[in-house]
Amino acid sequence: MMDWSTSMMIGRGMGVDVAWGAKSKFAIVITQFRNRKVEVFYGETFEKPQMNYIINHIMQLKQRHHCTKIYVDGANPEVIRELESRIGENHDYYGRLTEEQIWSLRSSNSWQIIPVNFQKRHREMLQWTYTLMSKRLVKIHPSLQKLVVSLRTAVVSDGWKLDKQQTSNDDTLDSFQLALCNYELPKCNP
Repeated sequence: MMDWSTSMMIGRGMGVDVAWGAKSKFAIVITQFRNRKVEVFYGETFEKPQMNYIINHIMQLKQRHHCTKIYVDGANPEVIRELESRIGENHDYYGRLTEEQIWSLRSSNSWQIIPVNFQKRHREMLQWTYTLMSKRLVKIHPSLQKLVVSLRTAVVSDGWKLDKQQTSNDDTLDSFQLALCNYELPKCNP
């Protein structure tokens, strides 16, 4: 039997893939790092959620699961601004910080809401997901079948581009990749 800790002392990362349309789903995944593994213990998708409902839901999840970082698809500034507003962050980074500067802040303790530019970072995020999975550093709760199916059906091109037409539950996979932005491999001394 697997032990799935509910300790509030473990910082957690949440990935939020925003979608409002008919083809895509709004997806949320929550992870934690424990016993030298990334544990995925929450994953859910929503069809066309109302903005206020989903923001409230994210805030409830953040509080209930002690999420220290929320990584949000950067193509949705309205969601990012509303989440920042709800937790009292106001970084007003649009136009002031480069994407590279924002990306480097993901390991900073000063930001809780981190916008992620999928267009620029998708290859790096997919490679990171592959690295963690191939090194068996990820433990997925058995109830998260949509994530398991998305990982099993993922079709990736030679250029590290996810084929969303052939990948089942690609929104869940995107939110998983966003949540994995919370982790870095430890630096090894040569």
